[in-house]
Amino acid sequence: MNHALLSIALNSVSKWKARCLPSLLAYCQHNKTCPPCLTFSLAALLKFYRTASRASDGRAHDIHDTDSVLAFFSEYSESSNFDLASAYLSKSEFHGMDLNKIPSLTEHVIHFLDLMDRYGVSEAFCIFLGGLSDESISENK
Repeated sequence: MNHALLSIALNSVSKWKARCLPSLLAYCQHNKTCPPCLTFSLAALLKFYRTASRASDGRAHDIHDTDSVLAFFSEYSESSNFDLASAYLSKSEFHGMDLNKIPSLTEHVIHFLDLMDRYGVSEAFCIFLGGLSDESISENK
């Protein structure tokens, strides 16, 4: 991972909250379902923070974020996707609210994390772009 990407990733948790969470909340309120792209991006954020310290190239990547964010991901780096997603979404310190209260958000994030684990992030994204439906999410739980 080159240095520029790590610089862009600086404080991504607070960036996601400021830039994406308002749109996610508005979409959920208006459509009564989770926005697929924003939900996938949230799962990808969790995957990035969880795996960046144990990258496949064998080198640790130095992620910069608040101490509480780094401590959280350190604590949950080896946890199941269910435990990671549920705990992260419950962190009102990170989001200003418990995101587990948004109907089906937790299940969708877990599903996308499982997909990333099974196929890798790039392939999971291709599958996602291919039209992952709510029915297939329910079938793969």
